Amino acid sequence: MIKFAPLTRAMENVRASDLAFRAARPADGWMLFDATRHKSFNRYLSWSKPSEPYEAVARMEAIVDAHNRGEMCALTITKGETDQWVGLFRFLRYRHDPDIVEISLWTHSDFYHASN
Repeated sequence: MIKFAPLTRAMENVRASDLAFRAARPADGWMLFDATRHKSFNRYLSWSKPSEPYEAVARMEAIVDAHNRGEMCALTITKGETDQWVGLFRFLRYRHDPDIVEISLWTHSDFYHASN
């Protein structure tokens, strides 16, 4: 079975150009909520678009809790100098085979070119 702690330790302090990884935190839910205001962001989500910010914060709390229990690795991507939220990487076990890692990336609409 895959262990996420070593991946987390290796990735938490990675910087590339002007982007950086850090551990996800519940407060990232505010930027997640902002991202869900963009129709293209929601197109492939497996959960409903939140109607209130607290729903996105609760979603991030659940993600952070799963990360802390070792069930996934959840890393926020930020603009290095400003800590502006760019997106979220989630690495988790594939439900049909725990030896396979499923990777998801949520990217704020400010950082990709998509039509509304």
